[in-house]
Amino acid sequence: MTHTDAATTDAAGQPPDDRSLRRLPARVAALIALSALGALLIAAILETQAGATAYIVGEGHWSKAQQRAVHSLYRYAGHGDPADLADARAALRVPLGDRAGRQALERQPVDLAMARAGFLQGGNAPQDIERLVWMYRLLHDAPYFRESVRLWREAEAEIDQLVVLADTLEAHRARRVPDEASVLAYKRQLTAIDARLRPKELAFSRSLAEGAHFLRRMLLALSAAAFVLLCAYALHVMRSTLRRVRDTESEFRLAFHQSMVGMLKLDRHGRFTQANEALARILGMSLPELRTQRLADVLHADDLPVDERGAIDWVRLQEPGERRLLRRDGTVRWVRWSASLVGARGGRGEQLFALAEDVSEAHELACEIAHQASHDELTGLINRREIARRLDGALETARGGGQRHALCFVDLDQFKLVNDTCGHEAGDRYLCHFAARLAAQLRRGDWLGRLGGDEFAVLLHDTTLDEAETAMVRVHAALAEQAFRWNGRGFGLNCCVGVVEINDQAIDADGLLRAADAACYVAKDEGRNRIRCYRDADPGLARRRQDLEWVAHTQLAIAEDRLVLYAQRIVPLEGPPHLQYEVLVRLRDREGDCMRRACSCRPWNVTARAWRSTVSS
Repeated sequence: MTHTDAATTDAAGQPPDDRSLRRLPARVAALIALSALGALLIAAILETQAGATAYIVGEGHWSKAQQRAVHSLYRYAGHGDPADLADARAALRVPLGDRAGRQALERQPVDLAMARAGFLQGGNAPQDIERLVWMYRLLHDAPYFRESVRLWREAEAEIDQLVVLADTLEAHRARRVPDEASVLAYKRQLTAIDARLRPKELAFSRSLAEGAHFLRRMLLALSAAAFVLLCAYALHVMRSTLRRVRDTESEFRLAFHQSMVGMLKLDRHGRFTQANEALARILGMSLPELRTQRLADVLHADDLPVDERGAIDWVRLQEPGERRLLRRDGTVRWVRWSASLVGARGGRGEQLFALAEDVSEAHELACEIAHQASHDELTGLINRREIARRLDGALETARGGGQRHALCFVDLDQFKLVNDTCGHEAGDRYLCHFAARLAAQLRRGDWLGRLGGDEFAVLLHDTTLDEAETAMVRVHAALAEQAFRWNGRGFGLNCCVGVVEINDQAIDADGLLRAADAACYVAKDEGRNRIRCYRDADPGLARRRQDLEWVAHTQLAIAEDRLVLYAQRIVPLEGPPHLQYEVLVRLRDREGDCMRRACSCRPWNVTARAWRSTVSS
C-alpha cells in the first residue's frame, strides 16, 4: 500500500468520506436535540412566567374575596341583613376553594379532579387551571415558592377564623339581637383579622414575583448556554458538510454523465441547461443537438402539463409516472419520469432536475399482458371479466346520470353443428367470422364481447329497450344475409338474442347477465333465431325464473338428502295381474314435511323386472 492509499483509509479500511457520511445523521440528530432543548427552555420560561402570573392574579382574587367577606360580615354584625351574610359566605368560597385545590395536590395519591374544581371555585380563569396545578406539583418545595406556600397556609388560618366568626354571628343573631357591646367586639375581631391578613397577602405576592424572577433568570442562562452550544455545533456541522459537498460534487458530475439513466436539467422556460449521454441515446440525438432543444420539442404533447395560460405547469410536471419522449425519427419511447425542483447557482432561480429511465419494452409487455387479461384470445373481443367491468360503468351512468342502455345476450344456433361436422378449427373460424360480422353492425359507441363458448354480449349505449329490440331486428336481418363457408359447405349466422334494459332499477352486472340469459333461453325455447326482451310481466320469463328457482331448490335438496322415494303397486282392472309399481319422488322441506306443488314432472313407472333388480341391489 502506498502512502497516499494509507492516508485515505482508516484502521478498518473505510474511506474518511464514508465515516463522515455515517456520522451525518448523528450530527443532525444532535442539532435537532439542541434546538429542541432551546425551544423547551423558552417554552418553560413562558409557562413559568404565565404560571407565576396566574398565582399572582389568583392571589388578587383571594385578597379581594377576603376583604369583601370582612366588609360583609362587618355590615352583618351591625345590621343583621341576611344578604350581607350570604355575600360574606360567597366571598369566603374563593379562599376555601383555593385551599381545597392545594390540599388535593398534597394528597397521596394526588386528586387532580378535586384540585381543578377547587381552583375553579377560587375564581381562577379556566385556561390557568392546568398551570396552577403543574407549577404547584413541580415547584412547591423550590426556593421562594416554598415561602409563598408557607404564607398561604398562615393566611388560611385567618380565613378559618372568619368562617367561625360568620357562624358565631349567625347563631347569635338567631338567638337574639346582640347588644352594642357585642357588636363592637365582633367588629374589632374582624378589624384585627383584616389587619393580620394584609401583610401576609403582600408578602405572598412579593414572594411569588421574586421566585418567578429567579426562575426566569436561571432558565435564561440555560437558554443562552444552549444557544451558544447550538451555534458552535451548527458551525462545525456546516463546515464539515460543505467540505463533503465539495468533495462529492465532482463525483456527481462523473455519475451524471456516465449514468445509464437519462438525466436532464431545465430552466423555467423549458430549455435544456444540462443533459447526459443516456438521454441523448434515448432521443436519438447528439448531446450538442439535444442541448439546443426545449422540453416541448421532445415530450409528447399529451404528457406535457400546461396551465390555463398555456405555460408549463411545473407542479404537475414533478408528478412521477410514465411519459412519452419523441425521437428525432418520430417514434415514441416510454420513460419512467421523476422530477424535482432544485435551486440554481448565481441567483438564476429554480431549475427542474429529472430522471428519464427507458421502459419502452416493459411498457409494451405490460400493455400486452393487460390486453390478454381483458380480451378473448380467439376472437380478440373483450372477455367476461372486462364485460363485467364495463357493465359496472354503464350501471353507474344509469344510476347517477339517468341514462339508459341495453345489454344483449347473443347465443349462436349452429355452432355445435359446425363443430361436430367440420371440426374445432372450423368452429373457431366460425366464431371469429360471426364476431366480425356482428361487430360491423354496431355503432361507434357500442361494444361487443365474448362471454365464453358461443355466447356473446353486446352493449348498446343510450338505447331504450324498444330501441334495442328494433336495432337487434336490423342486426338479425343483416346477419341472415351472410353465411360462413368451409370446405364447400355453408352455415348461416343464426342466433338467439336476449335483451335487457340497463336503468336505475338494475342491481348489478351479474343480475343483468342472468336476465339477458333468461330472455335468450326463452327465445331458443320458442324456436331459435329469435329476439326476446326481458320484461317482468312476460309469462314465459316468469316460468323460466320459476323453473330456475326449482332447479336450485332441488339441487339443494339433493345435497341435503331431502328426496324420498315412494312406490305404489299398479293393479289392472281387467286381464291377468302383473307385478308393476309406480315410483314417486317426493321432496321434503327442512322441517321434514313433504312439499306439495303442482308440476309437470311425470311419475316414473318401473317394471317388475326393474323393480326386482332395484330391490335385490
